[in-house]
Amino acid sequence: MTTTGTHHSIPSPRWVQAYRSALEGNVLVVTGAGVSAESGIPTFRSVDGTGIYESGDWNPIEFLRSDTVFNDPERLWKYYLERFRGAMKGAKPNPGHYALAEFDYFKREAPGEFMLVTQNIDGLHIEAGKEMAEDAADRIFELHGNKQMRCSDECWLRNNNGVAKLYDIPENAQFPEDLTCPDCGSLMRPHVLLFDERYTEELYQSETVQDFATDKADLIITVGCSAVVPVAQILANFVVGRGGTIIDINPADESPLIDLAQESGLRLKGTSGTVLPQLVEFLTTWPPKHT
Repeated sequence: MTTTGTHHSIPSPRWVQAYRSALEGNVLVVTGAGVSAESGIPTFRSVDGTGIYESGDWNPIEFLRSDTVFNDPERLWKYYLERFRGAMKGAKPNPGHYALAEFDYFKREAPGEFMLVTQNIDGLHIEAGKEMAEDAADRIFELHGNKQMRCSDECWLRNNNGVAKLYDIPENAQFPEDLTCPDCGSLMRPHVLLFDERYTEELYQSETVQDFATDKADLIITVGCSAVVPVAQILANFVVGRGGTIIDINPADESPLIDLAQESGLRLKGTSGTVLPQLVEFLTTWPPKHT
């Protein structure tokens, strides 16, 4: 298998284990900002100053917190609509998104389960997946939220049996008239995980994701994850700790995931849009095709 003009020599026992898991076992894929970057969405901490979190004279890590939802909601919405919505506007799925959608479709008929966990909120995995299967979203878990909004007072906890109610944000939303909860009249908030907030099952299905990693996954594929936010690393450690295999795809030279993959799995250096289509074709073809 070749990627970006470079031949990857993969230790046979590890590759056989990964191949067998892809065909017959349970597969967990975790994607990070690197996948969205290939659709033109800047990564959060881009060194060229285009990052969504780059802010100049103030620290967004201190601002994008739960108390801002109540103390400065207008500023929060202004930042979200201009920065986040602006960065995602017009973005379309790239070959990496479509390759994973094909992998999901393949696993509908093959033995085992497929779960895609993304740290991205752009919805591009779901968009690509629905072109293959209407129910693709059932196997895609947006661990940091999505492009929708929810009641800041969390009235759904009281009025909807604890099931979160999410709403689309109007295209040209104005504060506050277009951002008010239709059920209780409180202000809405973006449905994203802020820096001081915890993962919950009700909002982000975090327990379902963790259970899959700790109890089921035979193969984990991490794609475009820097591991600055350690979600992918934690899930990968669960899988590898149970004897599973990791495949890490990343153009970077260093990260904890790269170290883990070199020790316990397969490390493929390259961008997701280039590597994933080749990898998915390889993993889902019998007999295997070598390129």
